[in-house]
Amino acid sequence: MMNFRIPVVSLLLGFALTATAAPKQPAAKPAASPAAEVPDPPELVGQRTEYEQSLQPLTDKLAAALKARGAKYAADLQTVEGSVTASGNVDLLATIRSEKEAYAAGRGTCGYGENDKRIPPAARELRQAYERDTTKLRTDAIAGARPLVEKYEQKLGDLERKYIGARNPDGVLAVQKERRELQDSAADPFYGGDKAIVGEWEAADGNKIVFRQDKTFSNKSFSGQWSWVDRGKRKVFAKAKHKWEKDFTYTILADGWGVTGKEPGGEQRSFSRVK
Repeated sequence: MMNFRIPVVSLLLGFALTATAAPKQPAAKPAASPAAEVPDPPELVGQRTEYEQSLQPLTDKLAAALKARGAKYAADLQTVEGSVTASGNVDLLATIRSEKEAYAAGRGTCGYGENDKRIPPAARELRQAYERDTTKLRTDAIAGARPLVEKYEQKLGDLERKYIGARNPDGVLAVQKERRELQDSAADPFYGGDKAIVGEWEAADGNKIVFRQDKTFSNKSFSGQWSWVDRGKRKVFAKAKHKWEKDFTYTILADGWGVTGKEPGGEQRSFSRVK
């Protein structure tokens, strides 16, 4: 009989391999790719474009009217500037001139601080008349746009029912999103929703505040979340992040160039739009 002997080295190697071999791990699943954003249905895009085109003449008309009223305000301030120049008050002259030049250039400001006792009554009266007139211009424009908003809302409702009947869930969701955005902007379609407040604003002392699209705000000393209080009255609530910071309710001026804010204790802050 023949004996088959396995070398000792081979046996040891076999045991070693058996003892140290790691258990087989299941193959890792590939990471799921983010779902592609579904484009809006062409019919919805067409209706949105039609609505925006119908609103554009009214938007242009309001912008032109606000600019013309601003130019008149700047011209009216020349009389005040002359009297302040004669008084020799250099600091006050710089304030009045800055106000005049902003509107002469087609921009705007948040106006004078309500506690700034340097401002002569004539300058305040001109500012009050300007704000009164621009508020009326915007109010009248909103009333003129209301039939267009209602017509678009009706079309969106019809389109949503059509997509429901066709069992088109992507179409239904797209139209519902459009209707929510329209509802948000209906109080003042010329502001374009959050665009009215989003941006950078600066106070007379150089202090700046930034309102962002993600509903956050900040400046050099405080930050927090902002939300709409009343879109029709252009009111925004800025909730401070920390308890020791102050909450403010800001009102966007009718010409869109300024915001004025007050905290519960009565302290006022005003900012002019930078960008």
